[in-house]
Amino acid sequence: MLVDNYIINIKSPRETISNTRPLIPSLGDKWYNTDVYRWYTYNADINAWVSEEKLSLIYSKELGVDGSNLYIGTSRSNTTGYLIGNDAIIVSITGRADSGANPKSFDLKIDGVSLYSFTMIDYKYYKDTTLDNLTILQGKTITCFCVSSGSFIVNPIINIIIAWVIF
Repeated sequence: MLVDNYIINIKSPRETISNTRPLIPSLGDKWYNTDVYRWYTYNADINAWVSEEKLSLIYSKELGVDGSNLYIGTSRSNTTGYLIGNDAIIVSITGRADSGANPKSFDLKIDGVSLYSFTMIDYKYYKDTTLDNLTILQGKTITCFCVSSGSFIVNPIINIIIAWVIF
């Protein structure tokens, strides 16, 4: 029967449960890594397995800020960043502030070197979810720097979502 033959030839994403990734993956295939107890989905655009588990890195600073690093989490040190434990990609960046300089720019830095810059045009909100090619290698530290532009921004909060990746 033609319909049955058509259904048989449809290739759906595969699921693999193993401690080794599939050797010839296709877009959308899923793999449960039994070594780290984590699901991954194959992303053919970057030729990598991307974790379904995400991590939210919250950078902020109370009151006015200009020309300094934001704090991460509950840390109150301008020199503190987040040490990446496994290779990762940045999935999205969102940000907001109460008031202040408009526009205001920020730099995501890896070990002190700028990886990605963005500007809050309307200081109330910023969003970018098209960042799958921004890779951070294991052992690197990510910080968020508020660029000095002569005037401050009040209570900025930057949320960086990362996913673990295996190339």
